[in-house]
Amino acid sequence: MENTEELLKLGQDEIHAMSFENALEKLEIVVDLLEKGSVSLDDAIGLYELGTKLRKHCDHTLQKAQDRVDEISLENPDTKNA
Repeated sequence: MENTEELLKLGQDEIHAMSFENALEKLEIVVDLLEKGSVSLDDAIGLYELGTKLRKHCDHTLQKAQDRVDEISLENPDTKNA
């Protein structure tokens, strides 16, 4: 498991380059650290901010996937009834 310092070093470009699965894994680590309450207040604020960025990245990635599925469904209308 990554430590807090390593997580807090993640920049926006690194987050943007992450796969959905990797970002979700990091988000789960952030949530776990915050729930345990084992970090300083400053680190907690930094982790909260990081968690927000990771969540937005995951949401965006899921939305792109949903848009693609919708596009495929429109291209192949027969698949909706299958």
